[in-house]
Amino acid sequence: MGKGVEFYQSVVKPVHPTNVNTHGLFGIEYVKQHMMTADGFWTPGSITDEFLKMTDLLRKRLQFSNLEKVSQRKRLFHHYRVLKRQIRNGRRKWVKMISEDDSLEVRNLLTGNKGMQRLYQTMSLNQIVDNINQRTFTLRKERDRLTARLENLKADYEKALRAKSDIENRNRYHDLYVLDEQFKSYEKKKLLVNSQTRLAAIKTINGSYQKIIAILRYDEIFYEPILNSLDKDILDQEHFIKHILHLGSPAIARFSELSEDFRLLGEAIEAQDKYQANILDYMKNRAKAFVLFRYSLWNIHDIMRHVAPSRGRPAPYPNEYLKLPLLKFEMLTMRAVPPEAFEENISSLMKTAEKKLRAVMLAFYQLKVKPNEVIRARADYQSDYIHRQELLVSETNSSWTKQEFIVTETAAKSTNNVPNRKQIKAQSAKLVEETAKRDE
Repeated sequence: MGKGVEFYQSVVKPVHPTNVNTHGLFGIEYVKQHMMTADGFWTPGSITDEFLKMTDLLRKRLQFSNLEKVSQRKRLFHHYRVLKRQIRNGRRKWVKMISEDDSLEVRNLLTGNKGMQRLYQTMSLNQIVDNINQRTFTLRKERDRLTARLENLKADYEKALRAKSDIENRNRYHDLYVLDEQFKSYEKKKLLVNSQTRLAAIKTINGSYQKIIAILRYDEIFYEPILNSLDKDILDQEHFIKHILHLGSPAIARFSELSEDFRLLGEAIEAQDKYQANILDYMKNRAKAFVLFRYSLWNIHDIMRHVAPSRGRPAPYPNEYLKLPLLKFEMLTMRAVPPEAFEENISSLMKTAEKKLRAVMLAFYQLKVKPNEVIRARADYQSDYIHRQELLVSETNSSWTKQEFIVTETAAKSTNNVPNRKQIKAQSAKLVEETAKRDE
């Protein structure tokens, strides 16, 4: 045991390298982060060259893990052999120690029975007891059965003796004993006496009732007119009740209808109150959202204030003379005017914004700029930007003034934006064709 423990402690414990998935420098997350696998410019050969050392490291790690498994298997096998040898020696010593003590005791107990001594000389006491129990199981079972049968027979015999002694005592002392049959006969006699008393009372009551019935039959000739009048009164009351019900049935039906209407109105009022309360709660919870929505609509409306502007209404004149061209004072408008008041009605504001957005999208759809035109416009913008930069550089080296530079820039923009005659004809023809296609 000591050698095995020393060998187990002398073995150097293996060192486990960091997992590839969680490695900070050579891990797969590092490769994903730098997009070496997703980049098209990285070829498989370049990636292999880049991570050649990493491949060598992984190969060495695989070899190290295999060697580690082999060494661990050898260490466990050696430890298993040591433990197995110790168990075998200990069992041999234990069996020897037990068999010596038990053999002496068994030989002393079975003195005079050589066959039993030879049978049990190599067994321990526990094994001897188990062997004896197995051999005597049937006999012990039969003994238990016979013992139970004996107990039952003894109980039956005792009951029979008691019954025999009871009968003998009755025969010997029959004047002093009272049998159960005598008690039952006394009870039956009392029941007969009570029944006779009840029968006499019933006969007396029956005779009294017969006399009362005879008197009532004699007096029924006097009761008949009274009963007839009572029947007539009952019929009159029945007709009166039917008449009252006939007169009040419409009112009762109307009352039931009104009650139902009242109940429905109450439920509707309660539902309306709940709906209003829910609306108030919703408005309280969404007040900030409404403000933000209104502010966004105002911002959209202000951004597109120059898209499809509404035409102003012509000023009304009191007479025809004031419509002369020289008297149109509305032409002399001010250049600086105050901003228009914000629209407070959300529905009208949304309609205006929707109309202007539709106009902008329709204009972009009708424009249909081609890719070649986009490239040409980008080149024109770049050339214009370079030209302006050159003008700014030359301005610092020349005697130009800022006002002259602005004039030249506006002139250049105007010449670039104004189409010539051919462009105007081409645009008009294209617009006519698109209108004709849309009408078809």
